[in-house]
Amino acid sequence: MMISRWRSIGQHRHAENPTGHEGKKMSFQKKLNEHPATEADNMDQVVDATKHKYPRQVLQTFIQTAPRGSQAIYFRGPFLNSYSLAEFVREMHLRGQCELVQRRIKIGRTAIYEYMMVKR
Repeated sequence: MMISRWRSIGQHRHAENPTGHEGKKMSFQKKLNEHPATEADNMDQVVDATKHKYPRQVLQTFIQTAPRGSQAIYFRGPFLNSYSLAEFVREMHLRGQCELVQRRIKIGRTAIYEYMMVKR
């Protein structure tokens, strides 16, 4: 259910203006930092654990304190290569504390993914 919402938001945004700006090409970093607007974005900021030295502690605090529907990015890249972080996130999902979703970011002919958790 959550994944279909992400696709429809992303497709709609890119259908209107594929570059994200009026005719200007966006840099790789700007494309990574852009987020399509969702209800949770309007209520709270998206937590980006990829920018922290200890992402696991950031995600633990997120699970304990964030309101329902909040989002946290725990990895960004072509595939999730951090086994210990993946195990922690999977454990939180199995305990029923979050949903796990991916957002595909197309950059030219290639794509990378944002791996996200959405607080239940």
